[in-house]
Amino acid sequence: MKKLPPDQTAPRPSVVTIGSFDGVHRGHQALIQEALERARKRDADMWVMTFDPHPAMVLRGIRHRFLITPGVLKEIYLDRAGALGVTVIPFTPAFSHLSAEDFLEREIRQRMQAVAVVVGFNFTFGARGLGTVTTLQEWAAPRGIEVVVKEPIQINPNRAASSSSVREAITAGQLDAAEAVLGHAFSVQSPIQRGEQRGRALGFRTLNLVPPAEQVMPPFGVYAGYVLIESRPIPAVANWGIRPTFGGEDPVLEIHGLDGPLQASYGDVARFDFVGFIREERRFPSPDALTDQIRRDVDQARRMLAEKPWRR
Repeated sequence: MKKLPPDQTAPRPSVVTIGSFDGVHRGHQALIQEALERARKRDADMWVMTFDPHPAMVLRGIRHRFLITPGVLKEIYLDRAGALGVTVIPFTPAFSHLSAEDFLEREIRQRMQAVAVVVGFNFTFGARGLGTVTTLQEWAAPRGIEVVVKEPIQINPNRAASSSSVREAITAGQLDAAEAVLGHAFSVQSPIQRGEQRGRALGFRTLNLVPPAEQVMPPFGVYAGYVLIESRPIPAVANWGIRPTFGGEDPVLEIHGLDGPLQASYGDVARFDFVGFIREERRFPSPDALTDQIRRDVDQARRMLAEKPWRR
């Protein structure tokens, strides 16, 4: 997937789809596929235009447990969805004051050389969110720029694909519901951190990740999933929480490979794809009691993952 720096102009006429794309859920994937099809018909380049930080983090001051796909995770899932290129605009307070028409002229017509724009039905833009789909259509028509507005993707009769519904599902620990909207697993990615070596002492060596503070997370508990090291998926069981048996305080995702010790070094980047919930995190009366429970957790994780192989 190509990357266009925000201070550079697109080299050719392009079809652009615009949005925050947090989670890169099935609705976002539909926008990308529509933009790809329009670009093929016009022999144009295709670009995803997105923003960092998420506009809500600037406009509403949200800082904690909000993003579904922070940082590079968004780019991973954009690439998987078929996007051919991405341009990430720094969403600064100054940028947030740019008027809707100035945004369209500067970013869409001049910088991206857009011949078509693909957006969702509820797309808003510009200072105070005053730009709407109608604003975009009225601006584009006299300039010969095509506007394609995609209606919401219905997951079921009562739910449309949206980032907010994914956040609600993850926060409630409803991973199946979140995955149904996302079209992929909910994931965490970070550099591997040095732990307290307690897993090693218990006979269950772990790899420790610290999710970004701004990333939404499920409730503390034990989960089955797949850990990706150098893009290789490995069946695993993970504890997300504070390790109350040992008086921990800072949340950590401790991951144990089901097929033996995980081969990685501190500082290497690893990803964990959540598959299913096993149990709540709790305090055990002794390390031995915890060890017995971990054995049962490992067995349960094997059964769950046998029914749900990893998919890209």
